Amino acid sequence: MSVAEKTNDGGGKLLPVWPTLGLVALVLLAMGRVLGNDFSTWDDPHTLYQHAAFNPPEWGKLLSFWDPRNVEAGLWVPVTYTLWGLLAQGAYLSQADDWGARLNPAVFHAASLAVHVISTLLVFVLVRRVLLGRERAEEMMDEGVWSVDGRAWLGAAVFAVHPLQVESVAWTSGMKDVLWGMWALAAVVCYMKWVVGGGRGEAGEGAKRRAWWWAGLACSARGWCAGWWKQPTRKCWSPGAIWGGRLSGRRPLARMAR
Repeated sequence: MSVAEKTNDGGGKLLPVWPTLGLVALVLLAMGRVLGNDFSTWDDPHTLYQHAAFNPPEWGKLLSFWDPRNVEAGLWVPVTYTLWGLLAQGAYLSQADDWGARLNPAVFHAASLAVHVISTLLVFVLVRRVLLGRERAEEMMDEGVWSVDGRAWLGAAVFAVHPLQVESVAWTSGMKDVLWGMWALAAVVCYMKWVVGGGRGEAGEGAKRRAWWWAGLACSARGWCAGWWKQPTRKCWSPGAIWGGRLSGRRPLARMAR
């Protein structure tokens, strides 16, 4: 397969095995200790372990989070609260702990850690895609595929263990942040898969490319509902990237990915 073909089809496997396992191990090594943490006293009482919808958890209460009039602590984050409600089904304890909580914090910490792992792998996919689309792609491929994967791995590793990630991953109420980030990254991955598919009229590619575009839009919508807050960038940036790329012919990300 030529360099051009490797670049156009996404550079082979979306997630090569060894770099993927290395990133998962790195995240678990750096942040796995959060699994032993308790809830904090900062927001966790009213968002989680003292919340009426989770004590006890009831399936019928999940729909109430999707009512825009049901704003929790100034936030409307229905995807996040729905996830918490699902986790509470398996985290509910028969007896309260010393904090008076009937929810097992390890379940919620494990979910935050899993979302961060997924986000890290999405960063790897994005960096790898950009590297394969650079003008030096042929030279890098001549050096071996590992040279591309190695650079992408390093970029994803910096994202994975950067100190700025610690609060959102270790704080159970920070799920809205890591969840929004995961869906936003997934939206950009889908967008880049759409733009590298070639011209809009290519035979056999239309349905596949439309599927990537719709998947990106769905990820944007989920991220929008997971991280809606008072920050305007969260409200518009990922949907704007998808719709802007669809409706305009400029698509700046396409130049990075090709």
